[in-house]
Amino acid sequence: MALASGLLLLTASVTGCSGDSEPTDEPLRAGSFNFDEGRVLSWIFALAFEDGGIEVDTSNLEPGSTREILAPALEEGTIDFVPEYIGSLLDFVGGEAVPDPDVTFAEARSRMLERGVTLLPSAPAQNNNAFVVTRALSE
Repeated sequence: MALASGLLLLTASVTGCSGDSEPTDEPLRAGSFNFDEGRVLSWIFALAFEDGGIEVDTSNLEPGSTREILAPALEEGTIDFVPEYIGSLLDFVGGEAVPDPDVTFAEARSRMLERGVTLLPSAPAQNNNAFVVTRALSE
C-alpha cells in the first residue's frame, strides 16, 4: 500500500502566506534537510520567494539538517520555512499516514498547528517509497 507523502511547505511565519503574521523587513530564513533532494527543494522555494520580491536568508541550506533539528527550529522561529513530506512529517509527530493524501495532510496540519507551525497547501507531486524483491522472496 502506498502512503500519502506529497510535498508540502512548512512555515512558522511566512508573511503573505500564513495569514497570521505581521509583515516584516527581515528576510525569510530557509531550512533544508541534509540530503540532496531536500536541499534542492529548499533552494527552489527560496528562489521562487526571491523571484516574488521576498528576501531569503539561505545560510542554513548547506549542508542541511535533520527533522529533529528543523521541527524545533520552526517552532522556535529560528527558521521560517522548509519543504517537507506529509507522511514523514506525520510519522515524526506521532501520527500515521494513510493512502488518502487529503486525510494525511489534515492530520499533519492539525498536529503542527498545535506546535505553532502552519502547513501551506500540499503540492500535487507524490514521492512514494517502495520495496522491490524477487517473486521467490515475496512468496
